Amino acid sequence: MTNMDNRASKFENAHPDSINSEFLHEIFFRERPTPLSGYSGKTGYREKRVSAFNFLNYVLRLMKTSYYPGSRRNIQGIYFYRTAGQDRIVRMYPDKALWEPRYILDKEWDLVRKRIDIMYDLLKKRWPLEKIQDHLMIKRKADEFFDPHDLTFRHPTPEALAIYGRRLVDIGYPPGEVEAYMRAYTEKYFNENKH
Repeated sequence: MTNMDNRASKFENAHPDSINSEFLHEIFFRERPTPLSGYSGKTGYREKRVSAFNFLNYVLRLMKTSYYPGSRRNIQGIYFYRTAGQDRIVRMYPDKALWEPRYILDKEWDLVRKRIDIMYDLLKKRWPLEKIQDHLMIKRKADEFFDPHDLTFRHPTPEALAIYGRRLVDIGYPPGEVEAYMRAYTEKYFNENKH
């Protein structure tokens, strides 16, 4: 077993953290009167700092273990909430996800909603669950901490900068913020008229 496999296994087998988790879920089964509830966090592990990314990865971890509406586990629906205040985020049913209005209007959640839609599409296409998770999960720690004002030299060429900018937009950073960063970076490192 590799270190990565070992770490993933330890995480999966850790106890749910009902105190420090940012999110919780209720899973409704067709033949069970009471829902099964659970939490996004695991005891001894820190959750991602970007709320929306943390939520997406939580949904994908559940999906990978066949906890998604319409799975072979006979799940009718899953409701997701913020742990603080029990603020509902989304109700997921076998055919679609119904988002609460504030999460539809929140730009930070655009990427999450898009990836959840893709998840539904890939489930319909019968992709292997692990492959769906791998395809949609937010993995890179460095991407979470994009600071548009940090112009430390990182990108040796304009092409490398462009690739980085596209990746930031793809993972959900506001395009205007990314463009401003790229302009400032270009001005500082690639502007040949500077003396």
